[in-house]
Amino acid sequence: MKKKLKLIPKFKSEAEERKFWETHDTTDYFDDSKMVRARFPNLKLSTQSISIRLPIGMLLLEDILSQFHVAPFCDDKERLYWL
Repeated sequence: MKKKLKLIPKFKSEAEERKFWETHDTTDYFDDSKMVRARFPNLKLSTQSISIRLPIGMLLLEDILSQFHVAPFCDDKERLYWL
């Protein structure tokens, strides 16, 4: 028997939508058997810098993998660690 999907509510803001999806399971709202891979051939890459916070273990794993050329890695002089 197919699971009855819930209707996605209308949101007043992006913050309200973000809060909603943090506390709700998407499988209650989307049928994953009908999902398709999206392609964006005209998407332009951004050159804007971003900052992300990663657990120290993930940073150490990146360092180890980069020694074997498994993951891209920036020069140590360009990297900042915030502990």
